[in-house]
Amino acid sequence: MKDLMPYLPYAVIFIAVLFGIVLVFWRKQSLESRRKNRAASLILEKIAEAQLQRELFNVEIMDESEDVAQHKGFVGALQRCQNGILALEVLSALPSSFFGKTVCVYFRLKSNNTQNFFRFTSRIEALQSKHGVSTVCLAIPECFEGEQKRNFYRVQPLPGSVRALGLWELNASQPMPETTADLKRPLCATKEGIAQPCIQLDNVSASGIALSIPVNHPDGSAPDLARGTQILCLIAFRYNGSLLTFWCTGEIVNSREKDNGASRVYGIEFTNWAILQNGQSAFNWFHASPVRGIPIISQWVDSMDTSRGGRPVETRE
Repeated sequence: MKDLMPYLPYAVIFIAVLFGIVLVFWRKQSLESRRKNRAASLILEKIAEAQLQRELFNVEIMDESEDVAQHKGFVGALQRCQNGILALEVLSALPSSFFGKTVCVYFRLKSNNTQNFFRFTSRIEALQSKHGVSTVCLAIPECFEGEQKRNFYRVQPLPGSVRALGLWELNASQPMPETTADLKRPLCATKEGIAQPCIQLDNVSASGIALSIPVNHPDGSAPDLARGTQILCLIAFRYNGSLLTFWCTGEIVNSREKDNGASRVYGIEFTNWAILQNGQSAFNWFHASPVRGIPIISQWVDSMDTSRGGRPVETRE
């Protein structure tokens, strides 16, 4: 025993160092665990807030394979958030090939007069389509990032540039169409030359439009559309000497009165878009990112801006 006494101080030092290493490792793990718990709590809080505000979730497929390339993405309303899963309702039939794909998800939160955009990466854990409506289950993310929305200016369309307008409300009875045969009777529609149109394009930007609808009209009273309503819209317009038949889905983000209450203007943010060529009946939908806008609409807006001398006519959505 006496022979071991000289080594006792070294043993004590070794045990102290080992205890210190274990303590540091435990504290690091504890801090990391608390950080993850705080992050998870914040994520659930923001997602719950988005659900209360009836915000839509824009989903982009992060896959370049041929079977999903033509779809790009979709938009869905949050139905539930539990057991590590976000369940979205999508008003269109999604292909089964989306299952297991990695996605990038964007959503927005409003506070007073400000808007905050968030982005996170997830994975499609389950997918079910029935009667033209899909339920998509995403894994709840461990973290998300703030996203800056680009500011797109809005212009009033040039006289005679819009040839036709149509508006549908998307719901279980009128999901996002796959072909023109899926379309039911529109809420309102008009074409060039109508003396008293029941709907007008008030302004347009790369990320959305504003539609003006008279409160009282010979064809009937204006539809009462709440914020968060998902719509389908047809805009046939002239661009570069050609007639483009532009279709889009969107979300009503605000509404206001115009002309002393004679009309109601609905601000709509794009969620998906498609262009049908002459003789085409099948829609090839593309996802519309609120951050980047729609290229063809951006070009149309720029051309109208140039026609006015390079100065945009700003209007309020």
